[in-house]
Order: sequence, then C-alpha cells, then structure tokens
Amino acid sequence: MFTTRQYNRSLFMAVILAALVSLVLAGCDPQTSTSQAQENSRDGAMDRAHNAVSIPQTQNFLTRQTVAEFMRRIDEPDKVFYIYVMANTGNYIGYYVSQGRPVNICTFLSPPDRVDHSHSQGRVVRAAPGMDGVYYGGSACDSEYFFDAETDAMVEIVTRGGISMFVSEQPLELDVQQIRVSAE
Repeated sequence: MFTTRQYNRSLFMAVILAALVSLVLAGCDPQTSTSQAQENSRDGAMDRAHNAVSIPQTQNFLTRQTVAEFMRRIDEPDKVFYIYVMANTGNYIGYYVSQGRPVNICTFLSPPDRVDHSHSQGRVVRAAPGMDGVYYGGSACDSEYFFDAETDAMVEIVTRGGISMFVSEQPLELDVQQIRVSAE
C-alpha cells in the first residue's frame, strides 16, 4: 500500500517523465527527421564521391586568365565591337559597329534590391527602382544596348522573338551588310 507521500512522489515522477517524452517527441517531427536523413544521405554520397574522385589541383588557371583578358580588352576606351544580328531562321539581318560591347538592359550602377529593416516582420528584401526611377525585372531584361560607332546613337536590340546577337572585336567573314544609323 502506498502512502500519500509515496503516491505524490510517483505522480510527480510520472508527470516529469510524460513531460520529457512529450518534449522528445515534439522534437522528432517526421518531416524534420526525413529532411535530416536526406541531408545526411546526400552528405554521405558527397563524401564517397570526393573519396572516389578527388578534385585536381589547378596549376594554370586558364579560366581566370581568360576572364582577366576579357576585362583588359573591354577596358580599352576606344575599343570597337562588331555586333551581328541573326533572326530565328538562322539568316543574318546585318551588323552594327559599336563603341562598346552590348550591355544587358538590366545591368545597373546600383543594387537591384534594397533591404527594408523597418518592416514589422523584420528584414524584408524589396526591389529597388532603377536609376531612371522605374522598376525593372522579368522579361524587361531581354534586351541589350550599345552605342553606334559612327553616329554615337544608342541602339537597343530586344532579344525576345528569336533574335540572337554575336559580338566580336574583329569583323567576321560573313556576307552581310552593315546596319547604319542615319545621323540627323
């Protein structure tokens, strides 16, 4: 037969045990444990992959040299580029001679996003307006612009609708006419 003191102690221990089991089970969300198992499996696979095929030690850094040469060439102030425009049929429409390489319309001098710290939900990332006071994004980035070498006219080519461009710092051997911008 239990005394009141023993009964209270047993009840207390049962409540503590139930609370601990509840806490442990609450931490064992099936979705979380499945995600953790998948992550562990992926990590294990990557460990085996690295052991089976090691990453070679790069000695020549050819990609870095190519990027550095690209940056040197586009940094020449009087550099001329030839921009060949091709239709989706594979036929060339013509080419432009440009004072610089084509630049995507969504290339900015300021960050495209801004962080709003005053929001009630904490930090919120919002689109920032462009330097011209409007917002860009999505399909608005499907065009390139450059400046015609002869007239300094700004030319924008929208690449939607099957038009492609090839850009070269030297003329290509193609039977295609130069597209000329008329100076007014």
